[in-house]
Amino acid sequence: MNWEYDGDMMFWIVFAYTAPVLYLFSPLTALFTEGMIWVAYGVGLLALTIIAVRAARLTDANLNHS
Repeated sequence: MNWEYDGDMMFWIVFAYTAPVLYLFSPLTALFTEGMIWVAYGVGLLALTIIAVRAARLTDANLNHS
């Protein structure tokens, strides 16, 4: 990945979210560009975040009505 460790906590946060995706999709780099993989990861992460927020709001709304 050619990242340089600088001892910063942000390095580990970014690495924790990106490394698994890069390792899983590394065989697909022959078919897709790195930019396409990053876009797919970003869209997937955004979709999961929206789903989680909606589920939390629905759960909170259901608890308030009970």
